[in-house]
Amino acid sequence: MNDARLLFDWRSRTSVRRWMFDSAAPVWERHTSWLERQLRRADVLMFIFEEDGKPLGHVNATQTKNDASTWEWGFYIGAEHTAPGSGSRMLLLMLEFLFTRKQAAYIAGITKQDNIASINTHLRLGFTRRADAGPKVLRFGLDRETWLFCHKELEARYFSESI
Repeated sequence: MNDARLLFDWRSRTSVRRWMFDSAAPVWERHTSWLERQLRRADVLMFIFEEDGKPLGHVNATQTKNDASTWEWGFYIGAEHTAPGSGSRMLLLMLEFLFTRKQAAYIAGITKQDNIASINTHLRLGFTRRADAGPKVLRFGLDRETWLFCHKELEARYFSESI
C-alpha cells in the first residue's frame, strides 16, 4: 500500500484518465479499497516501473478465469516527463515476466479506439488486432510463439543490453 498515493496521483491526472474506461476522477477511499482488494488477489500482478530510481508508470495483469495461461494487461505512464522508449521498456519487462516467470501462453490487451499511442504500442510489441471488445473498444493479443520470435529484436531496440 506504500504506492497507493502515487497511483492515485497518477490516476487523477487528466492525461491518464482520458484513456481509462472509467475516466471519472478517482475518490481516495474507493481507490485504496480497490487497491487493497487487488493486492490480495493471487490472479493479479501490479507493478510500478522505475528508471534511474524514478517511478514512471504502472503495469498490471490479471489471469483470466477460463485459462490460467492467459493474462489481460493494462498500463499507463504516470510521470509527466519520461525518456523516449521508457513505456516500451516497461512493457517489455512485463511481457518477459509473464511469458517466462508465469508461463503465459497469451497476453490480451484492450484499448479505446482513439488511443493511438496504445494501439501503436501494442502493434510495435508484436500484438495483433483481434475481434473488437465492444463499441469503440479494440482488442489485441500476443501469443508465446510470436513473443519468442520477436522479443530479442525488441529488446535490442529498447535496451542497451538484453534483459
